[in-house]
Amino acid sequence: MLAAERGYKMKIVMPSNMSSERKQMLKFYGAELIEVGAGEFDEAIALRDTLAKTEGYFNCNQFHNSLNIEAHYKNTGPEIKKQYNDLLLPNPDVLLSGTGTGGTIMGVGTYLKNSWHDIKVIAIEPAESPVMSGGKPGLHGIQGIGDGSKFLVDLDFIDEIKIVKTDCAKRVAKHLASNYGLFVGISAGANVYAAFQWLRDNNKKNAITFLCDRGERYFSCL
Repeated sequence: MLAAERGYKMKIVMPSNMSSERKQMLKFYGAELIEVGAGEFDEAIALRDTLAKTEGYFNCNQFHNSLNIEAHYKNTGPEIKKQYNDLLLPNPDVLLSGTGTGGTIMGVGTYLKNSWHDIKVIAIEPAESPVMSGGKPGLHGIQGIGDGSKFLVDLDFIDEIKIVKTDCAKRVAKHLASNYGLFVGISAGANVYAAFQWLRDNNKKNAITFLCDRGERYFSCL
């Protein structure tokens, strides 16, 4: 049964620079949006935690919930391994993923390393906010990634970090749509760009990455 049908109310705290399409979609589901300043993820999380505590709301806590990693370890990782094996290709050389909460790269990466011990795990972050690389946080246009190192990502587990400029990620997203019929989001463009760069630079052939969002959420950004 839908939350609204049971009398539940959804409140979502988000930075103001999220795409207008994402905001409209959440409103369509009946959510009340509470916006903080552009790029202020820490402030959004703090406000969410305060509201959950003072108002008694259920807090999904996806940025710090270990079940986030577990879900990808038990589900996404095995699904990827099965489908990859069905292709009858040599073992993959690398897994690349942008990091938002970090749950995907940690869960899938751990599972795949247990199966393919030599696979490299590469984290991707925006060049304008290279926090995992030791830089300062900043505003960028690759929505959905750029904050993982502060949450669930274990940097000792990651083999390498690659940075991608927002403009490069957008160009690849458009290229995938116009040339391959894959209308994906900007973070998916970053993943594909980084994958080809890594394969070229390391003289390898087989990469696993994610087309993790749909392009229609980002018309106003592309």
